[in-house]
Amino acid sequence: MYKKNLYAGLSTSLLLTLCLSGCVSYQALSLPTATNYHDLTVDRGLLNPFPALKAYPFNPELGLDALNITMLAVSNNPALQLARKDMGVAEAQVYSAGLLPDPQLSLAHDIRVAAGSQAASSIGLSYDFIALLTHSLAKKQAKESLHQSELNLLWQEWQVVGQAQLLMTRLQMQQKTLSVQLQNQAIAKDRVNRMMKAMQTAGVTRDQVNADVVALQAINSRIDDLKTAQQVARHDLNALLGLAANTQLNLKFNDQDMAQRPKVVDAQLIRVALDHINTHRPDLLALRAGYSSEDAKLRQAIWSQFPSLNIGLTQAKDSSGVSSQSLGISLNLPVFNGNRGNIAVEKATRQRMYEEYQSRLNQTVFEVQRLQAEQQQNVAIWHERYLRLKQLQQDVEKATPAHTQRLIDDQIWLTLQNNMLNQKLDLLNLEQTIREQAVGLNTLLGLPVLQSAGVTP
Repeated sequence: MYKKNLYAGLSTSLLLTLCLSGCVSYQALSLPTATNYHDLTVDRGLLNPFPALKAYPFNPELGLDALNITMLAVSNNPALQLARKDMGVAEAQVYSAGLLPDPQLSLAHDIRVAAGSQAASSIGLSYDFIALLTHSLAKKQAKESLHQSELNLLWQEWQVVGQAQLLMTRLQMQQKTLSVQLQNQAIAKDRVNRMMKAMQTAGVTRDQVNADVVALQAINSRIDDLKTAQQVARHDLNALLGLAANTQLNLKFNDQDMAQRPKVVDAQLIRVALDHINTHRPDLLALRAGYSSEDAKLRQAIWSQFPSLNIGLTQAKDSSGVSSQSLGISLNLPVFNGNRGNIAVEKATRQRMYEEYQSRLNQTVFEVQRLQAEQQQNVAIWHERYLRLKQLQQDVEKATPAHTQRLIDDQIWLTLQNNMLNQKLDLLNLEQTIREQAVGLNTLLGLPVLQSAGVTP
């Protein structure tokens, strides 16, 4: 009779366990066999952290400006897509931490017994109650870890935004520089053609012609290098957007006259952002969440130093057929270990995270102040070079009628034009540096996307 009750209890327990657990079945997932690039579409649901981007119009047929490229980057960047998949792991960890520890069921039944004796058997149910004490801390640690992952994802999105704007700035300035270089090339070609004609009438020597040809070749080489750099930047942009390398994007730039000073980040805005940098920059918030998660792990380790308390109820029948019920309590003795090693590890880890947060905060303020100082210096230099350019342009305008009437030497005219164009190139290079510094400041400060240099919503 007891044996039947034992098997009935076992069967009922197993059935109940299966019903409550809700078994998950296996599903195969084959790896891809071909490339799979994105097209020019945007998932606006992924733009929630950037309200200005989410509300911005998107029509690739009309051309893609800096904000459109930023929308594509946030939506389709391959690294961001992987990071979003990692969020599923963190969410699963929160789910796992929220589950209560399972009880333990123990069953025993003699297989062979001596003649004249009955088969002894027992059934017991026990539970580790100390695990309940650390359950809430485990949930808190998992939730803080999830929050940290969410903030790290947001910071990674900010980095991608900065990379997209940096590449757009670089491509725009390369296009402007190419335009000036082509003007320089046209002047040099005209000079070589006239010198070749003059050489046929014995007006100039071969050495004079060769000097002009060498100058033209140098300009051609710079143009070739610039076109190569443009191609590299476009490939980098395609990779950032998850597009095939041969995708030709119809980019639309915000033209800015050279007489207009490059946009810079407002000094007052920088001061306000720095005063509150630890409350809005995603990576610093992520470090704070990570610190809270580690603090919960430390508290969990401290609680775990107490003896593990396992309480169980057992019903048994010995070989003489006598039945009994018993209450069992087992606990480990924290004599040699006492979880002191894990506590030391968690304390050291928490201290390291404290130092990492302080270091990141110091580094952020230092980088912002450095970029701001360099940008201010470059803007002052830009103003001086712009005044120099205006003077050179006036010199060319004044000399144009005289050159048309052949009243000044051709070499003097060429030198004036070359000086003006070279000054334009220097100004464009400096403008690119200022714009890239503005993008860097926006990224470091976690400012809204519309604050980015060179972007007009």
